Amino acid sequence: MDYPVVIDGFQDHEIIVRSSPWGAASTLLLDGETAPAGPRRNQYILTRPDGTEALVKFRGSLFDSVPQVIVDGKVINVVPLLTWPVTVWCLLPLLLCFTPGFDGIMLGFAASWINTRIFRTERSTTEKYLFTTAVTLGAAGLYLLLSGRLRLPQ
Repeated sequence: MDYPVVIDGFQDHEIIVRSSPWGAASTLLLDGETAPAGPRRNQYILTRPDGTEALVKFRGSLFDSVPQVIVDGKVINVVPLLTWPVTVWCLLPLLLCFTPGFDGIMLGFAASWINTRIFRTERSTTEKYLFTTAVTLGAAGLYLLLSGRLRLPQ
């Protein structure tokens, strides 16, 4: 998904953060083309019309697919942060981490990761809640199957 960003000194340019909701690295586009790479990974160098350079970095989050943009130390939120009720809803599968076994931890983190990415898609709010409910219940059901507490009929 593409998110426009306004950076001081670049009002005459179209700057876009391209983020994949499923885990690929985000990229910075300047006027439709990939911005010049910076000295490190996930860093870009933009040159202002007056000749000064701006170092643009991405700061990611474990559970959010859209990174924050840092321009010369100033943090810019590309999209509003998830509200706390939505965050709690998305991280509900982490309760599986308190079950015995490593499979509960892995399923809890995976389902929470998927849930937060679902909330960054362009679906309706109802669809987002339905899909995240299905992911959460699916993770819980898979945990019960893997742990042997639920048996399939034969």
